[in-house]
Amino acid sequence: MSVWSEPGGFGEGELAGFSDAGQAFFHHEGEVLQSSKVRDDEDAVAALLREAVLPPDIGFLVGRGIATEVLYQAKTIADECGGYAADILIERGYVTSDGYYRALADELGVPFLELKDLKPEPDLVLKLTRADLPGLAVLALESRGEGMEFAMAPRPASIAEVLRRAKSDVRIRARLSIASPDSLKRAVAIHGAVHGLEAARPEYSAARLGGRSGPAGALRAAMLVLMLAALVVFAPRVLMGLAAALFIIGSAARFCAGLHDGREHPLRRGKTPGEADWPPYTVLVPLYREAAVVADLIAALQRLDYPAHLLDIKLVVEEDDRETREALTRNLPGPSFQIVVVPPGGPRTKPKALSYAMRFARGELVTVFDAEDRPDPDQLRKCARLFASGPPSLGGVQARLAVDHAQETFFTRQFALEYATLFDILLPWMSNHRLLLPLGGTSNHFRRRALDDCGGWDPHNVTEDIDIGIRLVRDGWQMVTVASTTWEEAPLTFSAWLNQRVRWHKGWLQTWLVHMRRPGQLWRDLGPTNFLVTVLLFAGTATALIAHPLFIGLVALYAIDHKLMPQLGGLADLTMMGAGAISLVAGYGAAVFAMQRAARLRRLRVRLGDWLALPFYWLLMSLAFAIAVVELVWRPDHWRKTRHGVARGRLKHGLRRPRE
Repeated sequence: MSVWSEPGGFGEGELAGFSDAGQAFFHHEGEVLQSSKVRDDEDAVAALLREAVLPPDIGFLVGRGIATEVLYQAKTIADECGGYAADILIERGYVTSDGYYRALADELGVPFLELKDLKPEPDLVLKLTRADLPGLAVLALESRGEGMEFAMAPRPASIAEVLRRAKSDVRIRARLSIASPDSLKRAVAIHGAVHGLEAARPEYSAARLGGRSGPAGALRAAMLVLMLAALVVFAPRVLMGLAAALFIIGSAARFCAGLHDGREHPLRRGKTPGEADWPPYTVLVPLYREAAVVADLIAALQRLDYPAHLLDIKLVVEEDDRETREALTRNLPGPSFQIVVVPPGGPRTKPKALSYAMRFARGELVTVFDAEDRPDPDQLRKCARLFASGPPSLGGVQARLAVDHAQETFFTRQFALEYATLFDILLPWMSNHRLLLPLGGTSNHFRRRALDDCGGWDPHNVTEDIDIGIRLVRDGWQMVTVASTTWEEAPLTFSAWLNQRVRWHKGWLQTWLVHMRRPGQLWRDLGPTNFLVTVLLFAGTATALIAHPLFIGLVALYAIDHKLMPQLGGLADLTMMGAGAISLVAGYGAAVFAMQRAARLRRLRVRLGDWLALPFYWLLMSLAFAIAVVELVWRPDHWRKTRHGVARGRLKHGLRRPRE
């Protein structure tokens, strides 16, 4: 197979292509290399024709460590097959792709650039067009001094033209470098993954909230921190009144969801795909320091019941994560599985890895699993049927997440109750009412077209799931849930739980700040009902997490000595205190009601202590939120890693399914 025809090669919006053996590169509309007609090197061409020995795509390799008879043999095979000798040499291992293009750079007397040296122009994503395979692949580099420099990975068909023109014009050689096709492809892919959303749809990007966006972004995040602090210190009555209202509204919604039986309403029924009609399905699994769970992960993915030739499983790993890469290489089972190595660059986040891997995905449908996931084997078929039978506007499907070692620690029990309430009760209820869904970070399934339309994942948002769910709905796509479970590993300890919860809260704040840049536009995009849902999800959650410790503090003061309570001063204070008491009762009552229903559906054993510990658990969430607010200013892109493979009691058989 040619190195240029492998899956995930240069695609639309990724590389500039130039046909006619590279003519357009050397006469680029008079914009960059404004050379007049380049003088032909007639003597060199005539000498090559006189010898009539080797084609130009391998002629320059003579004397560079490859036996002459091997070069002749490659020429003979290429002549018989109608291909190029250079491709034959690379495919059969006589020379590596890097070695071939390094030799070409040496022949031209220009630099050879490795991946780490390829720095594309910042606005490259918006400038590039579809690659023209018969010509050249050219990457505009960051300007150094006057004029723009280029890295080139010419096809064998263009080698003769490159040699002739570059050798005869010093102005071309002064601005030209050579790179391998793979390096060029990966440089463009990582550039697109990091900057693609920001360049194409800046209003959806969290890049300008902080971090590399500089003082302005950090100032906006700092203003949020100061505003929240001011509410607590100077306007506690306003805060508690607002929190009470949101508490009561949220509790009412949670109570209504608790009445739901957990079943999804069927979409418009269509024809179930036959064996010949199943669409190609890409499974993305981002991994970082996950060597301990690789074997279990591969086993879980092998149990997926989907036509093997249509499965495109991308195991996405960071370049410096050598231990995980080696574990994947040892356990890689077959052609459906491919390791995608993410080059360094930009924030080290899960959404950046997903965005990079999408450049090489070939599925019409795409799903994301985490390292510790064990999806139901029929999950892909169920989702493919939903997409086939549902309306064309169906852009995403969320499967249910559940904890398979709920009884191990206090935190796994609370986590299991949360997951059961959210994924078995609340989300199906919201789906049935066509409401915006707060997606989970795994087991969400998408149409490829929907992902492309909304710009893909934001590498600067550390909760990419909820963000992309909102963008899909804003762009007119529908989201639903499916009755299929993915089993996960929950954090065992407080430190592990805190890391995960801080990341979630920080990402929710990022998402809220991004989408509230233009509230009026958000209202128009979502409609009144879904706009209210986003307010309850984000502002309601944030306000509740801030006010809850204040409510608890007042109750504690009253329990210790009612004289310690702040003296009430009039009807406003009495109303505020009454609303606070009602909101606490309503909040706890609705939560316990919904959790009890969810626990029964998921067949979880719940202890009395788990219910009594809810106030303490919610106080811990307030602590995590406070840390997230501070971290939003100082480390907005920082990804708090959750360690997997440490649970001792994960069930391997007889997993509990919710009652239908």
